[in-house]
Amino acid sequence: MKISPLVLVAAIAAGLGWGDSVWAQGNTSVQLPQFNFNTVNTTVTAPDGGTVLLGGVKRASSGRVERGVPVLGKLPIAGRLFNNRGIGQDYSTGMTTVTPRIIILEEEEAKLGLGNFGSGAPTGGVLGATFGRDYGQPRFELSADDVRALELSQHVSQNAPPPAQAEVPAGPSPEEIRARNERAAEQRTSEAYQFFEKGQAAEAAGKANVAKIYYNMAARRATAELKEAVDARLAALNQQ
Repeated sequence: MKISPLVLVAAIAAGLGWGDSVWAQGNTSVQLPQFNFNTVNTTVTAPDGGTVLLGGVKRASSGRVERGVPVLGKLPIAGRLFNNRGIGQDYSTGMTTVTPRIIILEEEEAKLGLGNFGSGAPTGGVLGATFGRDYGQPRFELSADDVRALELSQHVSQNAPPPAQAEVPAGPSPEEIRARNERAAEQRTSEAYQFFEKGQAAEAAGKANVAKIYYNMAARRATAELKEAVDARLAALNQQ
């Protein structure tokens, strides 16, 4: 028969090891990630911490395939052995939302507990400096070469004529700083009352989510009794 030579050749190849590389190879599939990007050119109005839906697309597809033997597949019980059924469904959703957040530096500093540490000066071989908005006092150790250069510059400066004193502009007085802080506190309190009233109006209109947004904005600025009232309304809305 014509089949015998084919079987014999396959057996010899397997015995001699010629077919190892052929049998070791299989179907290899690599699943690559998909990246989809979309942009929306529009202008919306959203409160601090609120979320606005800009748009989106929802897709759904389904398929069904049945195969089988025409006569045997209709048998009551044994027909399942001669039928093949495949069902597939695919759902996808793509949404574009925006959630703004107003960052107030004074609030962030208060949360982190950052204060006014002042500015430093070179003392004991250590250089102190303050950068930015007086967030802290980073210190840098001087190397031996830097110390020698500093001593040499000080020695040379002693023999040099004194430089002209530059006029340093006077900073705000303690009274001005205190008045400035009081005005800022009054403004924050006024904003807290405004947001609290807007939250009450939204709650009365049945818009619980909008009311929560306004209450959260009021809680960031409120103090004392007003903050307790805002927290009470937030707790009541969260229990609903």
